[in-house]
Amino acid sequence: MRFLMNAIKNMNKKALIETAKKSARASNKWWVFILLDIIWCGLKYGTGYVEYWVFKFYKIPRKLRKTYYSRVNNNKLVRALNDPAYNQYFDSKILFNQTFAKFIHREWLPVSDLDFETFQAFCQRHDYFVAKPDKDTCGKGVEKYVTAEIDNLQSVYEHIKSGDFGLIEEGIHQHPAINEIYPGSVNTIRFLMIKKDGVNHIVFVAIRMGHNGMCVDNFDNGGMSAQINEKTGEIYTVAVDGENKTYTHHPYTGAQITGRFIPKFDECLKMVDEACNVVPQIRYVGWDVTVTEDGPQLIEGNRYPGCLLYPEFNEQQIGYLPIIKDILGDEWEKVGIKTL
Repeated sequence: MRFLMNAIKNMNKKALIETAKKSARASNKWWVFILLDIIWCGLKYGTGYVEYWVFKFYKIPRKLRKTYYSRVNNNKLVRALNDPAYNQYFDSKILFNQTFAKFIHREWLPVSDLDFETFQAFCQRHDYFVAKPDKDTCGKGVEKYVTAEIDNLQSVYEHIKSGDFGLIEEGIHQHPAINEIYPGSVNTIRFLMIKKDGVNHIVFVAIRMGHNGMCVDNFDNGGMSAQINEKTGEIYTVAVDGENKTYTHHPYTGAQITGRFIPKFDECLKMVDEACNVVPQIRYVGWDVTVTEDGPQLIEGNRYPGCLLYPEFNEQQIGYLPIIKDILGDEWEKVGIKTL
């Protein structure tokens, strides 16, 4: 209830009205009716106006809306399945890289220990690198540097040292098959997973892609997403962006999306399964993986994975809650989700 009340208090009222109006245009309904429906869904399912739009509730039958998990329900899953004493291993990128070093496969350095000579040598070893805040998420605060284009290395060094950066990382050269889709960002694969009785279960797998010249692939930063078959590695749906536009081919590059197979997908599956066992106290995780020609690399683990990034595309318009309920079995009641 506290989570829901805070969401209502901090709600952008103007954006709420705008969402009601664009949902009305998409459904040929009166926008005031849609506005009331958004409010009703918030009270009934704990969804916000953004979820209403992303999940296309304006056209989904009410009997199916209960199968979608909202921010409120996502928060319940986090609270029930993740031990907050171990949050630190996921909230800090530095601590995460140290804890999951086996799966990182790229050089990185903490900014706090960085002197100019070390920085200079790091730049000489890599054609590009990224500077990241230690604790921000969704690609916020990340800066990319192409070393050949740096005119004044000392100035860049001072900027990084004096800024809000926690670490620098070697740039990733993603697999050509992934790079072909969109080369402007590292396009990551999200594995949403739940550990139950020592077994690691996949809820869904999706690929995230950058768009419109953006250097990040996050859905809420202008990116796109599409679902992947967890058994075959095939992208089996159209991609969707934040405006609910769908694509079989990337609009920026023209590359095929739907029907493409993810290279080295079996290695990705093995990596995330092993990663789930490193900090088993965090049982509900969204793992972000990229694929290079040498194999997969773990980018990060999200112990609060969110529910807005990957709209469901199945023909039955059924959400992920039934899958989660089946995985949790006798633990379902403990979570406290009442909508099913």
